[in-house]
Amino acid sequence: ASTPPACTCTSMSTGGHASGKAFGGVERGTWRNLSSHPLAAKMHKAYASLEHDPKMDNRNVRKRNQKAAATLSEGASVIGGVAFNLAELFYNGAPGIPADWNRTLQLYVTCMEAPDAEGLSQNSEWLPQFVNNLIGLIDGMELAGMEPIAKRLEAVCSKEIWRHKPEIRLAAAFGSARYAYLESRRVEAAERWKEVSRMGDELAGNPLMLRFVEKAKYQLGKMQNTLAQGGDEGMEAIRAKYDRELARLEHEIEQQPYAKHLDNSEHTVVHEPDRIVLSVKMELPEGESVEEHQRDLESRLKEMWSEEGLEFDVRSSADPVKECANNCGKQAYIEGRNRGGVFQLMPCAACGAVFYCSKECQRAHWPEHKKMCSGSKKK
Repeated sequence: ASTPPACTCTSMSTGGHASGKAFGGVERGTWRNLSSHPLAAKMHKAYASLEHDPKMDNRNVRKRNQKAAATLSEGASVIGGVAFNLAELFYNGAPGIPADWNRTLQLYVTCMEAPDAEGLSQNSEWLPQFVNNLIGLIDGMELAGMEPIAKRLEAVCSKEIWRHKPEIRLAAAFGSARYAYLESRRVEAAERWKEVSRMGDELAGNPLMLRFVEKAKYQLGKMQNTLAQGGDEGMEAIRAKYDRELARLEHEIEQQPYAKHLDNSEHTVVHEPDRIVLSVKMELPEGESVEEHQRDLESRLKEMWSEEGLEFDVRSSADPVKECANNCGKQAYIEGRNRGGVFQLMPCAACGAVFYCSKECQRAHWPEHKKMCSGSKKK
C-alpha cells in the first residue's frame, strides 16, 4: 500500500462500525486522518476496529474497544486528528469505554499541542466546530475538570499557529474566565468575561462563536444583578435577553455551510454524573486503619464487578458528610478548598455555609436560604 499524502484532517466522514453512525448512534463528524506519520496506518486500523453501536455491546466488544482506545492513545500526542477523534469517542462513550468529558477536554488540548497541529489550524471547515465543542465543554466543566488543563490551554492558545485566530483567542479568554469563576476569583473572572463580551466585532459573521460572546454577557449580567441585589425580577430580564440573542444566532447558524455537521445533541451541560455514586458511612473494625479498610473494600468490589467491565474507585474520608441544602438526597465528602470526593458539591458563593449539587438546586433553595445568607446581606 502506498503512503498517504502528508496532510492531516482534510476530509469529513461519518465514523462508526456497523451502525453507519459515529459514536453510539449520534450523527457526528469525525476527521479522517491522512497523516504521513509512521503511526498513521496503525491508528487508522485501531479506529476502524471500534464498535460504536451500543446494541452490539458484549464482553468481547468491550475488550476490543478498550484495546483500540489504548492503541489510539499512543498516537494522540503526535497526530492531532487521532487526538480529536479519540476526544469525540470519550465524549459519547462506546461499549467498554465510559463517557469521560474530563478526558475529552484534555484530548482537545492535546490535539492543539500535536506536532502536526498547523494543518488543523488552517482547516477553516474544522476549526469552528472544534472551538464550538471545546468552549461548550469548558462552559459545563467543574473545577476538577478545569484544573489539569487550565495552564496548558493558555499556553497552547498563545502559540504562533493559534494565537492570531479570533476563535482561539475566544477559547483562551473564556477558559480563563471559567477557571477563575470556579476558583471563586470573582473579580478576575469578571474581567475575563468583559474581555470575551467585547469580541463581538472581531467575530462578526461567525454566529457559532458569537453564542459564547452572549454567554459572557449573560454571566456578567448575573454577577452585576447579584451585586445590585436585583433579585429574581432582574435575573428574569437578563435571562430573557440572553434567550432572545441565542434564538437570533441559532437562525443564522442554520444558514452556515457547516450546520449539517453540527451535533444537535446536548454538548454543554452535564445533567447527571456519568457514574453511580454510593456514599456509605461505616465504622472501622477495631485495630484496622482507614487505608487497610479501603484496600479490603477495593479487593471485594473488584471480585464482584471486574467481570462485568465496570470501573470503580473507593475513597475514604473522616470528614463529616455534606449534603445538598435543597434536600435532593445528593451528598459528598468535602475536603477543604478543592472539594474533593466522589461527587462534588459546590458551596454558596456568597457565604460558603451551605452546599449544592447543581445550579438548579441552588436556585430552588434560594428563597429559603436568602433569609440567612450572610454574604447576600453585605453591601
